Amino acid sequence: MFKKKTNKFVKITLFSILSFVLIFTSIPTANADFIFMREGNVSKRANIPQQYTVEKVVNDLGEEYGFMNLPEDIFIDKNDYIYICDTGNNRILILNPDATVNRVITEIYDIPPESEDPRYKDQPTTFNQPSGIYVDPDGDIYIADTMNERILHLDSTGKCVEMFWDPESQLLYSIVSEFKPTKLYVNNTGYIYIIKRHDLMSIDADNAFRGLTASGVVDFSITQLFARLFYTKEQRDKMFKPAPPAFTNFMIHDDGLIYATTLDQKHGEIKRINWVGENTFPDKKKYGLLAFTIDTVRDPYFVDIAVDQSGIVYALEKYNGYIYRYDPEGNLLGVLGGIGEVKGRYKEPSSLAVDSYGTVYVLDKTANNLQVLQPTGFTLKVTAAVEMYQQGLYEESFDVWKEVLDVAGNYYVAHKGIGKAYYKKGLWLEAMDSYEKAGDVTGYSDAFAEYRHDIFRNNFVLVILAAIAIVLFIVWILTRLNWFSED
Repeated sequence: MFKKKTNKFVKITLFSILSFVLIFTSIPTANADFIFMREGNVSKRANIPQQYTVEKVVNDLGEEYGFMNLPEDIFIDKNDYIYICDTGNNRILILNPDATVNRVITEIYDIPPESEDPRYKDQPTTFNQPSGIYVDPDGDIYIADTMNERILHLDSTGKCVEMFWDPESQLLYSIVSEFKPTKLYVNNTGYIYIIKRHDLMSIDADNAFRGLTASGVVDFSITQLFARLFYTKEQRDKMFKPAPPAFTNFMIHDDGLIYATTLDQKHGEIKRINWVGENTFPDKKKYGLLAFTIDTVRDPYFVDIAVDQSGIVYALEKYNGYIYRYDPEGNLLGVLGGIGEVKGRYKEPSSLAVDSYGTVYVLDKTANNLQVLQPTGFTLKVTAAVEMYQQGLYEESFDVWKEVLDVAGNYYVAHKGIGKAYYKKGLWLEAMDSYEKAGDVTGYSDAFAEYRHDIFRNNFVLVILAAIAIVLFIVWILTRLNWFSED
């Protein structure tokens, strides 16, 4: 009797444990990779397959170099060497492509003589909270030495070539006087672009001011309109003057376009600025999710941006710890990451970069580590399909998008790509169906217009005959009613 009760108890216990495991492993976690899909006018979150796996976490650099301390910026050169501003330790880390230490720069040597520029006199030979780094194709290193209020140009061996300071220009009268550069990049003409406070400024090789890049236009305000109409000049001067959104980070792509993140309150936090200062990225959409805490709701705060060789944009957001991936048209490809202390999550992400193989590197300034993320098969298929799509190879991308849908049936970008392929083949009904699943109103309208025109073209003779028949029928009716009689 006791044995039967024991067996029954064991069975019930095992069944309870199994049920618990099945239930809780089937619930999608809050940090699972996801995307948004449209159902009518509503945008809903939908889980997608894992996009990246964590290959390694770099924190302990060995007995000689210790740990990173508040790292702020990362850059990967053309040979996939990794450069890190180890800000709290006042040093520059140079890692091999496998993320092992190659060398460390802690001191600046061979500073040019003051005969070249009086400002070289008594320049410190150490860094003071460096927070931005760029490496040109020749291996020369540019460093935003923030609290020393200068930009350093070192050659590939670490020798100091030159320094840059706050440029003198009457055009800068409205910009704050302190020069504490944070992020920087050098374009293909040799201009150095710097984030100074929240402005994106450029200087040339002679340290001359070359201009400011606008982050956008100031939104219309009815309050400002009334102030202009009815306030006195003294009252208007005391009012808060609206300003364009502040830059938080940027990078310059090989094609010369500036990809930037800004502190917009309503929309357009991610920008792609061309050579005439126009934003060519969709600017009427909201990028990123609100961050909720116990007592506050915060707008997205993007801290870094990167673009891979396929033109896919990676945007790193601070408060939720998410990495957002967008195709060159601004379509969301997926969201990954999150706040946490496990692999693939971050305490306070500060910077990211992508190498030539599509590997993503993410710095965490609070956890003091570097996470190396490798793309999964799902991500590689999406990337391949996006490349074909951007090259206009819509029909060639059809099969790849189909494979993506086999594992992620709610992936709206795949439906959009398939819709484009159907459109190119002249299969309007199939294109309309795919565009509808993608929530692409414009694509659906274009396909419907072609479908309507196709019907008209294929039945032109019948349409004309029907029109003539209708006219004759109306004339016959009117004749029967004596409509044309003179009485």
